[in-house]
Amino acid sequence: LSAFTLAEAVLTFTVPSGPLFAWSEKFAPYPQTLRIRILQPLLIVVHQTSGDSLGSMPRDAPIGCGALVADTWSTSSRGFPPPTMCHWQDSEDLDLGHLAKGGRVDIKFQGGATFEAGELYQMVLKVRVSNNAVVDQELLQLELFASEWDEDERRHDSEIFG
Repeated sequence: LSAFTLAEAVLTFTVPSGPLFAWSEKFAPYPQTLRIRILQPLLIVVHQTSGDSLGSMPRDAPIGCGALVADTWSTSSRGFPPPTMCHWQDSEDLDLGHLAKGGRVDIKFQGGATFEAGELYQMVLKVRVSNNAVVDQELLQLELFASEWDEDERRHDSEIFG
C-alpha cells in the first residue's frame, strides 16, 4: 500500500435515539470506548496524523489521541467528547489466529464525556486506501462500548449507527 496516496478519511456516525437506545444516557456517567476495527487490512491502512506508519508506535500501550485522530466535529452543543487516551493493536497482537482481519484502534472517554443520542459525529483519520477498494465496501467498523467494565454486553456496532 505504500504507493497509494495518504489521505484524510472522515468517519461519520450517529448514536441512535429512541427507547431501544436508552443505554446511551444510562451509561453516560461511566467511561466509554469507541473502537475502530480494520476489516480489510489489504485495502486500508490507518496512519498517524503525522503520516508515519502506526508500526513505529507502541502496540497496546496508551498513546495520545492526537497521534491518531486529526480532527473532530459534532452537531452536539457539547461538541465531540474529548478522548482521554487511545490504544492501537495490530491483528497479530490480537491473538485471533485465522480469525484476524485487521487491527483496531480504541479511543477511551472518561465518564460524563459521552456521545449523545441523535447527534451527528465526525472524526478524521489519515489512511491509505487501495485502488482495489470499491464503493460501499465496508473497510472499517465502529463499535461503541457504553461502559469499559462490561464491553461484551454493552457493545453497539456500526450496523446500528447511521
